[in-house]
Amino acid sequence: MRFFVKWGFVVLAFVMAFSLCCTPLAQAEEVVYLGGVPLAISVNTQGLSVLGLCEVETADGEVSPAKEAGVAVGDLIRAIDGRVVNSREDVQKALDDAQGHTVTLAVERDGRSTYLMITPRWDVAIEGWRLGMYLKDSVDGIGTLTFVQGDRFGALGHCITTGGESDPMPISGGEIYSTTVASIVKGKSGSAGSLVGGQHAKDKAGEIESNTVFGVFGRATPALVKGLKPVAVANPKSVHKGQAHIYTTVDETGPHLYEVEITDVKRSRKPDVKGISLKVVDPALIELTGGIVQGMSGSPILQDGRLVGAVTHVVVADPTLGYGVFAQYMLGR
Repeated sequence: MRFFVKWGFVVLAFVMAFSLCCTPLAQAEEVVYLGGVPLAISVNTQGLSVLGLCEVETADGEVSPAKEAGVAVGDLIRAIDGRVVNSREDVQKALDDAQGHTVTLAVERDGRSTYLMITPRWDVAIEGWRLGMYLKDSVDGIGTLTFVQGDRFGALGHCITTGGESDPMPISGGEIYSTTVASIVKGKSGSAGSLVGGQHAKDKAGEIESNTVFGVFGRATPALVKGLKPVAVANPKSVHKGQAHIYTTVDETGPHLYEVEITDVKRSRKPDVKGISLKVVDPALIELTGGIVQGMSGSPILQDGRLVGAVTHVVVADPTLGYGVFAQYMLGR
């Protein structure tokens, strides 16, 4: 999904002759439906994200209450004078009630809570109380479906965050929609590329219930699983260096297998979203995208006919390099 660049990698997003899911399934193996299709993802935040600061046009000239109060881009506004706010309407109601008196903002910044005093100002242009900041009550982007199991889905392989944070952003639900890839911003050294989503379907394909370090999860509609094929899930112990594939969608023709090489496997006591190191070696994918790009996060990684993980990060210095999370971690195993 398209979110943030950090520490030299990007939190994201097969074509040999491969009989998809043709490997005989051992009796004890867990089976899911394989994703690889793009999703438009929209999550509702618990609070409102500060997208930017602006001036308020008052009778005495332009002022910026938010800037003066120390509000910063990326802050999450959780409450005003103790009143929880989850929408711009909630904020406006609190300001109207304050009638220009100083209010207290409960703000979450860098994973910590703080409080800021701010005085709303009357904007003569719009004839209303304003704080001088742009707020958003949802986060939208494009990512890739990893799997569907029963009526549950898993996507992204990593959490949705605010600002430069690595912890999951608190959410109050959300939706996923089937979408298409309209165009590609090709990745290159020092600049992460991205998939550009087209117009998504009107009907939602699922409801997001949780945003975790291993992805977003929720309840799928029957339409989401239509056309998907079953695949066995590999135990992390069976994942090895060598040839593998990612199953992803980068154009209007739908998902395809693209060859990658697993260069390292890290099995630690604490589950890690970068347990699989990989390198894109497929000439077709490199020609199309430059390697791994934002929006591919969640793309299934397959090896020996089994689902071993999902793409999570791209190395900014070399977009042919990236990381993945073990599929069993996404399944809570």
